[in-house]
Order: sequence, then structure tokens, then C-alpha cells
Amino acid sequence: MELLRRLGVDPELRRVGVAPQHSFDVIFAPGLDGPEVARWSLPSVDEQRATLRGEPDGPGRVSHGNDARKRSSKRS
Repeated sequence: MELLRRLGVDPELRRVGVAPQHSFDVIFAPGLDGPEVARWSLPSVDEQRATLRGEPDGPGRVSHGNDARKRSSKRS
């Protein structure tokens, strides 16, 4: 997604991608009609945004790898 963000196409891809209310659960099963063996539950975009709004830092933008380097260089 980072590459797509740099190319400036991420807003359009997010718009036409999976709707933000749908979860991103990963289901492990022996086949499409087989029983569910395990589930990796991942929040939907809406749920993740709600969680982030409750964080002390507020609903600011999600930091990217470059931000971590900027913070560490300020400490030097």
C-alpha cells in the first residue's frame, strides 16, 4: 500500500476496495465447503478507526516508517 500511496492512487483503491464495515477475518479450512479449522479475526476499517479515535494521540494520521526515522533523528 505504501507504493500505491506514493503514486497517489491509494484514495481511489480504498474507495473501490472492500467496504470499510467488513472485517478482514482469515478463515482456515480444508476446502471451500470444509469445516472451519481456525479463524484469525481482524477488525474492519471502521472498527480500527474507532479504536484509534479512543487512543491518547487521537484520530491523527497513521504514522509510516519515515516518521519513526524522523523521531529518532530528533533525539540525537
